[in-house]
Amino acid sequence: MKRFMLPLLLSIYLLPAQAQKRYSGDFSFAAGLNLGFPVGDFSDSHSVGLGFTLEPEYHVNNMFSIYGSTGFTNFFGKTVDLPLGADYRYKDQGMIPIVAGPKINIAPQFFLGAKLGVAILTGAAEGTGFNYQPQLGYEANKFIIDFGYNGISKDNSTLSSFSLDVLYKFN
Repeated sequence: MKRFMLPLLLSIYLLPAQAQKRYSGDFSFAAGLNLGFPVGDFSDSHSVGLGFTLEPEYHVNNMFSIYGSTGFTNFFGKTVDLPLGADYRYKDQGMIPIVAGPKINIAPQFFLGAKLGVAILTGAAEGTGFNYQPQLGYEANKFIIDFGYNGISKDNSTLSSFSLDVLYKFN
């Protein structure tokens, strides 16, 4: 038990120092690629989504920050077979999120985040909708990988997808 306690106490003491050392200033910026996977009714009409993400972040302290994102993701419309041998292809669905929210470091390199805002829709459904994005991610010195859910509510329906972002940090 004593062999276990010394490394545990050292790691508890050193982890906050490593997390604080990670930030060189109050602001940081990341950009990268986004991959979306439609779920629910949205997956009936659309397949994979590809896009890019821009993400500014203000570090309040070593455990908490405020971050936002914007970018563009295009979900490709599926082709479905209709009766009498006809095919129908759904129009692509584009999404431009404008969201922000808190980001909490749950461990030196892992975080939980939740962003709220609007999404501008282009293509199949046009207009704006309420956008919410809970996320779980891994952050290293030069990159961020996050996995999350993206829900856009508009006209009593929701366009739902899971997303995977791989971002390069410019700090």
